[in-house]
Amino acid sequence: AYVIYPKEKPAKMPAIIFTPGSGPGKMDMAPDDTVSDYQIAADLVNGMEYAYLAYRLAVEMRCLLFVPDQRGWGEQAETNLPQMSLRSRRAGFNYHAQRMWDHIRYVDYLCARPDVDAARIGCFGGSGGGLATIYAAGIDERITAAIISSSNENLPEVPEDFFYNMWADESAHV
Repeated sequence: AYVIYPKEKPAKMPAIIFTPGSGPGKMDMAPDDTVSDYQIAADLVNGMEYAYLAYRLAVEMRCLLFVPDQRGWGEQAETNLPQMSLRSRRAGFNYHAQRMWDHIRYVDYLCARPDVDAARIGCFGGSGGGLATIYAAGIDERITAAIISSSNENLPEVPEDFFYNMWADESAHV
């Protein structure tokens, strides 16, 4: 994970778990961990204009951004993604529950940092990161704000039973 914060950080600041979706993981949302200040998102990553959004948020909102690789993506990439949940199930685990456990541990980590205001932790995610954000915000009451971007779960016209019929591995029941 990358931990990004402004150069002139306050003694205590809010924190955002900035959860990328599928693909390159944190490199999609924070492509360079050596950015000297921050760059306006004129640079494109995969055709998206959010390449440096984590840095912009850290500076403009004076907060800490925790940008992890989700289980199975980025540096934790699986060689065969369709088999990822099957392997978890065969080991007696639900893959999506494991991802939520990871998010709970992210919050534990942030709450343990002396520079983080533990009462002001949010979560932001797009696509698969949006799904993780929905679950994490619903499971962990220490997450006090959530922004879901481009996840089919935030569409108002989706029929109610959609969530119970979309995954064979019962992730909607987590």
